[in-house]
Amino acid sequence: MASPKPTPKPTPVVYKSADAARAAATAPKPAPKPTPKPTPSPSAQAKPTPPPSNSASVAAKAKAQIAELQARADAIAREQAAAKTAAAAELAAAKTAQTEQYAANQKLAKELGRTFDPKTGKIGGPVKTTTATTSDPNKNKTVVDVFEDPITGDIYQVWSDGSRTLMSKGTRQADDAAAEAKERYNAEQAALAKQAAEQAEKRDAFALIQDTMRSYGFTDAELSELSGYIQKAIIDPNLGPNAAILGMRNLGVYKQRFFGNEERVKKGLNALSEGEYLQQEKDYGQYFKEYGVQDLATRVQMATLIGNDVSALEAKNRIGLAVDRVKNADPTIMSELKTYYPTINDKDLVSYFLNPVQALPDLKRKVTASEIGAAAIGQGFKGATDALGLADYGVDRATALAGYADIKNVLPVSEKLSDIYQEAGIDYTQQTGEAEFLKQNQDAAEKRRRLKSMERGSFSGSTGMTDNQGLEQSTQGRF
Repeated sequence: MASPKPTPKPTPVVYKSADAARAAATAPKPAPKPTPKPTPSPSAQAKPTPPPSNSASVAAKAKAQIAELQARADAIAREQAAAKTAAAAELAAAKTAQTEQYAANQKLAKELGRTFDPKTGKIGGPVKTTTATTSDPNKNKTVVDVFEDPITGDIYQVWSDGSRTLMSKGTRQADDAAAEAKERYNAEQAALAKQAAEQAEKRDAFALIQDTMRSYGFTDAELSELSGYIQKAIIDPNLGPNAAILGMRNLGVYKQRFFGNEERVKKGLNALSEGEYLQQEKDYGQYFKEYGVQDLATRVQMATLIGNDVSALEAKNRIGLAVDRVKNADPTIMSELKTYYPTINDKDLVSYFLNPVQALPDLKRKVTASEIGAAAIGQGFKGATDALGLADYGVDRATALAGYADIKNVLPVSEKLSDIYQEAGIDYTQQTGEAEFLKQNQDAAEKRRRLKSMERGSFSGSTGMTDNQGLEQSTQGRF
């Protein structure tokens, strides 16, 4: 601010016009014209990040997107610094222009011999001449008041003729301009800070959603397909969280990941939540690993089980039935099983047993029948006469192994005696032996006792031996 020009020593103030001077001093101040606020640079406005292109590595994409967001934050910081510098320059220029214009108008008014309004800084009409007898222009005037310009803050002496003399230059306009510039700068800084915070929040949300999708088992290729939708959902202010989730669940890649739910809905079952679906897969995977067939724990296999509402426990029973009771047992069991399932083979055994079309009770029944048939073959028979019937009766593999060993021991002699004593009408066959030793049938056991009795009577009568001696020799090792 320029130093005020020296003025003549004022004469004592006469207060005869004090009321008028106070009225002028308290007159309403004209409102300052607002300084137009600068429009933020287009580069400071957030632009939606275009969907990333397909890439083999989503991790690399995420890093690139984070770098892009960081670059934007840096640009915002630079723009903030530039705005601050521009505001300071604008304020200084306004002060300089105001001072220069005021001085130029004052000088020009003096050169033209016109009046100059110190309040508005405008040039008026010609200066009235006076008839003062001395060279002192204020000789015949007295100071009646001191006036402070409410707009500029300039201080004036008010003379009795109404003229004014500037005592000191005010800084009110410059201060108001500075305050306005500061307010504008603060508003711009707040807007930029808010924008930066929103960008950071969106960046963190995007990274969090990607991590969640990766935990759902989506591949990198599938994640790259999801990224475009995720970015759009985050940027779109009209898309709420619930609508975003529903929209994502309708994406083809999302439906493919949770395909089991599609099958459940078709069957009238409720769709599982993502957490329930993943837990079901985890339980299945545990049993696949437990039985050493983890290579079968594919997404498609698990979707098939989930879609058919196969519980983890039932899946375990099916795997155990295939692996422990068939695949790892006597190869003859597998051979016998093919009589009931002609299309089954060793490679597809577990998958075949996991097929929900094959009911678990029927699988167990036919596996048991195959074990019974294998036990019969192991003792030299062609197979069981009615393996399914024996399985339905409750015969298991252990009972069949012991029973067919007993049948093998007695059947040759029993069949021979049946031929010898045909007139008795006793026909002891493999089926009779199965009834006696596997079903504990007393009628079948009675048939063999009668044959033994007839053999003892016949042998005793023809040799003269005692019954006990003949029986011991004729049935030793055969009955």
